[in-house]
Amino acid sequence: GSLYVTDNEDMANLFLAIQALRTRSWFPKSVRDIRAFRIEQWSDFTPVVKS
Repeated sequence: GSLYVTDNEDMANLFLAIQALRTRSWFPKSVRDIRAFRIEQWSDFTPVVKS
């Protein structure tokens, strides 16, 4: 799976994007699962792992 993150916290924006994408014939065939959640605190541990 993939995780996509945005600074825009407006879930209505996500809903509108999904509504627009579902009109594309390839989109529903490509999707197994879509979930949305709000990240309240983001901790990036990449530098710890890479060093």
